[in-house]
Amino acid sequence: MAITEGRNRRNHNLHPAAPPATVPAPRAHGETIPTGAGPVRYVWAAARIAIGWVFLWAFLDKLFGWGFATPA
Repeated sequence: MAITEGRNRRNHNLHPAAPPATVPAPRAHGETIPTGAGPVRYVWAAARIAIGWVFLWAFLDKLFGWGFATPA
């Protein structure tokens, strides 16, 4: 069976451990960390808030039976 085929193998070192991750050097005081495209981050943040508001509004509308966006 394919399920139990690898259970009794003695060689457990088939996949050696990954090399240790490197730690970035500390930055000087006042030096900024590059974060990629600045305006794109704000667009994605606004989109996340807008989508969250849509789902929150639908939930609250259904919960309290306001009937604005969804029928009661």
